[in-house]
Amino acid sequence: MNNSPDEDPQLTNFLRQNRSSVPPSLPELEDRLMSEIDRLPIDTRQRVSRSWWRYIVGGIGIIATGIVGGSIQQIISPPEPSMAEIQQLNLFLEAYARDSIVSTDATLDSPDLDLDMFDDREPEDS
Repeated sequence: MNNSPDEDPQLTNFLRQNRSSVPPSLPELEDRLMSEIDRLPIDTRQRVSRSWWRYIVGGIGIIATGIVGGSIQQIISPPEPSMAEIQQLNLFLEAYARDSIVSTDATLDSPDLDLDMFDDREPEDS
């Protein structure tokens, strides 16, 4: 098979016979095109100003979504407790477990239990 169409006389003849005809030129076509081009900048400016509002409204929507999402994330996952809070909780649990094992009558109103687990004071020794 030949790669060049110039080497294939049948193809060349076929293309010559079946080529499309050139449309007739219109003398007023250039004037119509130029008048359309003159009107384009006004329409383009209006479209541009409308598109800026879409970007602004979209940006505000994205920022609002981020704020709401961050707030929900803060509510769902509370902050980690500090070491002091963990130590106070451990002391409370040890005291509660010790009192409940020794005495089955231990209640939350018992004076032996230190219920203020976030108090920074040291427990008093009697």
